[in-house]
Amino acid sequence: MSKRSNSNNLRLMINKDWISNWFSEQSQFSIFLQNDLIVYKYFFWHLFFKEFLLKMRIIRFSKKIILFFLMSYDQNFISKNLNINSSLFRAKNVFLVFYKDKFYKNSSFYIAKKIGNLLENKINFRSIIVKKLLSDAVLVKNFLIICKGRLNGVEMAKKDFLIKGSIPFQKFSTELNFSLVIANTLKGLISIRVWLRFFIFLS
Repeated sequence: MSKRSNSNNLRLMINKDWISNWFSEQSQFSIFLQNDLIVYKYFFWHLFFKEFLLKMRIIRFSKKIILFFLMSYDQNFISKNLNINSSLFRAKNVFLVFYKDKFYKNSSFYIAKKIGNLLENKINFRSIIVKKLLSDAVLVKNFLIICKGRLNGVEMAKKDFLIKGSIPFQKFSTELNFSLVIANTLKGLISIRVWLRFFIFLS
């Protein structure tokens, strides 16, 4: 029997969209890395951002920092509801850029995050709400969703999945959209992994 390889590692350079772009000297590398982790945790756990933030990117150049946010709502709605701690961004060389993804319902991270929120609110994984969420992703041709953990409040951990069509992991010419989200429920942590294959790839 041949040894199976991890398809996620093989496709890392194809599917991974690096969220930080900067270059530093060896003495400053650890400082920049810690700052990035603080910024990511702040925004992804922010009361408003954690619901609507799809993707975030940090770019550093010539003593300036640009934070790009891919949101599921437009900029006008964001500016009215945004409440950011000013003490975290006192420097004048920090710029925040927001833009909306019109195909956000077809994003694997959006689907995984919504399923995680439903599981945290004690909604069944195979409920009509989850299936409605998948039906709204009209550009998705095939999908595979795997949940691992104590689903639906059971005592023993198990694995459940939803699938439509086929996901060719070993075929590198196929462009897949992958996301992993951890849901924190009363019974423990549940991992939600989502693979999407589109009719046309969304760059």
